[in-house]
Amino acid sequence: MAIVNTGAVERTITGINESEVNSQATIMNLVENSDSGRYGNPPASQSLVEAPDGTISAVMPTPDSNSDRFEYLIDGGTYPTDTKLVYSWYRKRVTTPAVTAYTGDLRVVSLSNMTNVGSVIQIETDFNGFDRFQAVVNVTDGSLLSKVRGYFGSSIGAGNSSIAYWGQQLETGTEARAYAPTNGTALFIDNNSTSVVNNTGTVERAIEGKHDANFVHPLGDELITNGDFATDLSGWNPTGTNATNTITWEQGGVRIISTDVNLTLVQYNVLTVGKAYRLTCNVNATIGSIGLDGAILVGSTVNLVDGFNEIYFVANSTTFKIKRTSTVSDCLLDNVSVKEVLVNRESTVNNTGTVERGITGVNTSEAFNNASRTNLVPFSEDFSQWTKGSTAIVEGGFSSPDGENNAYKITKTGTAQPYVFENLGLSTTTKRSIFARTVSGTGTVNLLSHNSNTNNLFTITENWQRFEVDSSNAAGVSNFYAVDFRGASTLTEVVLFGADATNSEAFIPTYIKTSGAAATVDSDSTSVINNTGAVERGITGVNESDEMFPDNTNSTIINL
Repeated sequence: MAIVNTGAVERTITGINESEVNSQATIMNLVENSDSGRYGNPPASQSLVEAPDGTISAVMPTPDSNSDRFEYLIDGGTYPTDTKLVYSWYRKRVTTPAVTAYTGDLRVVSLSNMTNVGSVIQIETDFNGFDRFQAVVNVTDGSLLSKVRGYFGSSIGAGNSSIAYWGQQLETGTEARAYAPTNGTALFIDNNSTSVVNNTGTVERAIEGKHDANFVHPLGDELITNGDFATDLSGWNPTGTNATNTITWEQGGVRIISTDVNLTLVQYNVLTVGKAYRLTCNVNATIGSIGLDGAILVGSTVNLVDGFNEIYFVANSTTFKIKRTSTVSDCLLDNVSVKEVLVNRESTVNNTGTVERGITGVNTSEAFNNASRTNLVPFSEDFSQWTKGSTAIVEGGFSSPDGENNAYKITKTGTAQPYVFENLGLSTTTKRSIFARTVSGTGTVNLLSHNSNTNNLFTITENWQRFEVDSSNAAGVSNFYAVDFRGASTLTEVVLFGADATNSEAFIPTYIKTSGAAATVDSDSTSVINNTGAVERGITGVNESDEMFPDNTNSTIINL
């Protein structure tokens, strides 16, 4: 929610005056790692290829879901309502993708608190084999968290690797400026950047409208010991190692090699249960993958991508743990950092007067403001209520992504009717999702729709993953098949949780739990606070406003 300053604010500035009153940004990039970008739903794997600048930094993702995408978050209060931003990227078709209809091979859709302005257009041609594209978006409500998304999963196709992306940039305006590379932090270069002015006195600045003071990023102190693995593994506790499964220090990080054991790398008494944290690290995956162990967070295991990672999570344990997430893995981990996401943080602006905050309407924070939609599945977790075929067994009591024993194992006992489904009157365009893992090992199985479909054969591992389809053919189209062991499936048992189906979203966002009937969530029905008046609040030194420092647990990229 916006904070309105009706008086003047005194700001003492020592050093370079970075006030936007004095210099407006002329070059900016809100993407913190522009070469590789930031995934909202990561692909199964990726490789690095030569970029236009000659470095091996362009990413070639291999998606396993149509929802695989790049995603960028803009905190509420950063820009006013109706601010235009332009998202741009470079793309090279190494081979022909599965779908060629999307300009720039990204679908800028399913935005959160944003709308598209026009279509994707090409703005540069053949920059060392890459073309550049842009899409303009509009902020719907400046007080809310906004998300810009570029989907590549449906363009490339599951299991394929045909497109290289590089040079991701997000900035204000309607025309992309010259590419401004970043490496770990957003970039702002103003038109006075070459002149240094030392202001040693006091500057008065009258602020009207939304409070746009430049607050420091709301993060706590570093919690990890020896996160750069400078000379050894001191502070870390490797577990599960033997002669062929090893965790060893080498110049540049720690190497995790797994052949058949679930290796983990642990630091104890680092986290506090219920608090939110930001993890950043670098991964160089020769084969397989490693991830943030789902046992220590609210949600499921999060695979780390090759390259730079930034992950927000809520702790479910005091232990911090990285684990191998592919049975056969060889990965180098370095520069591990974990910091608490704070709500209250010292401001760079000293507010010594009274700030009037007008609040009217319902609480529209991102925590409560899912786009209005319905989960059409009446029993999203209790698969004993679903219809099972004559050669399928349903057993409850298995550990689920939320830490409870409320997942179900489905076992194939024969070939006659090896499936579990529910007739919900769905259509060919209904979006469906479900969480799944194996009991042991890795295999393939058809989920979500009839086995005759070509987009629903998924590779399942021992780690929880969320799977989605956004379309299905006419065969058994009204049924939601939790699992269909027929067709090309290699598995004979699978553990399931959290079925979701909707007709109101391009892709399914946050999972909605149901218990006996379909459930609808909208921005009003989930609000718990109805603020109908104005609040006066004196702020001195530390601004403790939750609105100015949103709880970033709502920005987590964990798909649960």
